[in-house]
Amino acid sequence: MLQSARKPATWIIAFVCLFVSPGWPLADRSNQSPRKATYVPGELLVKYRTSARRAALEDFQRQRGISTLRTFRSIGVRHLRLPEGMTVKEALEIYRDDPDIEYAEPNYVRRASLVPNDPDFGELWGLQKVDAPESWDTQTGSSTLVVAVLDTGADWDHEDLTDNIWNNDDEAEDGMDSDGNGYIDDIRGWDFANGDNDPDDDHSGTYHGTHVSGTIGAEGDNGIGITGLNWSVSIMPLKILDANGDGFVSHEIEAIDYAIANGANIINASFSGDTYSQSEHNAIERARDARVLFVAAAGNDGQDNGDIPAYPASYDLDNVIAVAATNQNDDMAWFSNYGAASVDVAAPGVNIYST
Repeated sequence: MLQSARKPATWIIAFVCLFVSPGWPLADRSNQSPRKATYVPGELLVKYRTSARRAALEDFQRQRGISTLRTFRSIGVRHLRLPEGMTVKEALEIYRDDPDIEYAEPNYVRRASLVPNDPDFGELWGLQKVDAPESWDTQTGSSTLVVAVLDTGADWDHEDLTDNIWNNDDEAEDGMDSDGNGYIDDIRGWDFANGDNDPDDDHSGTYHGTHVSGTIGAEGDNGIGITGLNWSVSIMPLKILDANGDGFVSHEIEAIDYAIANGANIINASFSGDTYSQSEHNAIERARDARVLFVAAAGNDGQDNGDIPAYPASYDLDNVIAVAATNQNDDMAWFSNYGAASVDVAAPGVNIYST
């Protein structure tokens, strides 16, 4: 549990990520294509009870042709692949009838909260709105603050970002896992969507993660481009969303574990989904226990999260800050989710110009 003394400071810390969380909506929901799948076919996330015998579990899976893709030991969850021909619904019925299972759920999809793709759209009005120039008289950020950006990656060699990208000082780029953390040559983060050491942003059109990273920490006072809220910061790019802006809870859990293990102070989550995931909840809860703040987009569906929750913003955890979007007039953005008891703060989220 976070100490109560920490809570007032969350307003200050949250401004690190405020503008990026709300994002930008699709212009006309009535013309959208049919709803995409909300989970990955052929996969499950399963947690066995501690009383379950390992040999029995292995035999259970082997008899049904179910294999383990990975185990998240931090939360005691197995990521499973189902045999061809077995649906997720059928597998859930099998597992949920087993007394050795604490819970079983699909590997849910999470999607980026989109931003505008017009490079000349808007100015840095948001920084003025939150009195950033006045705050810069006393504090312009610090490289000791590590913000893990779980997104589509980041253009880490961008001229306004490269000096503020986190660097893994314990790793050498030598084709080996020098620091023994299970990731080879993870110099500047990791690409969980593609399983490699290059978390570059390949998001088509908007480069969502780069936009997010620039608002958090484009280098300030360098005579180039724009400035982020933090002139100096360590942005840890953790790519969990693919080129289409889609990702899976399994990738998110891995990234949260990585962020905790590598000293992140804040996790920024500018994505959402409409399905509750116990595995996702437990991973964010573990971040809370490690005193890591989790700043999440409230969502872009124009609905009350108290009635229709959006995740991960709607988890009832005291390290989660759910952020809604406002416009230049301090009005709620027409697309933004809201909620008197389910959204913590609103911040500029319309026409936000960034890297």
